[in-house]
Amino acid sequence: MRELEGDIWDMPCKFRVITTNCQIRQNGKLVMGKGIALQARERYPGIDYTLGKLVAAGGNHVYVLHEEGIVSFPTKWDWRRQSDLELIRRSALELSHLLRSVLRKEDTVLLPPPGCGNGGLMWKDVKPVIAPLLDHHYIVVHYA
Repeated sequence: MRELEGDIWDMPCKFRVITTNCQIRQNGKLVMGKGIALQARERYPGIDYTLGKLVAAGGNHVYVLHEEGIVSFPTKWDWRRQSDLELIRRSALELSHLLRSVLRKEDTVLLPPPGCGNGGLMWKDVKPVIAPLLDHHYIVVHYA
């Protein structure tokens, strides 16, 4: 795992990771009201509905949306609460397993520091949990 500063939306990559929760609105859309999830919802209309269906059917897990090049990464059980470090660890494991077979040597996967924005966690606490699980393909992008 590497780290860079910049805008995750302006950097080339194979996949962009967005942090998520598992709260689904009555209309079937996943709650994506802040941070990178909101940015993704604004860039990809309907992604909240697509992820809502996936979470409703399969639970709070990592989902790869190949067409958009987006990967969901659960950090919270409820959007109103702080991110869960154990859920972040599990999501990092799922992410690495799901993408292992589709990534070529030169591909990169960009992700924000999971749980460290609206999730309320500190990067110094999250980094040691996910760094051993994510190889050279993964770049944590700190917003500059």
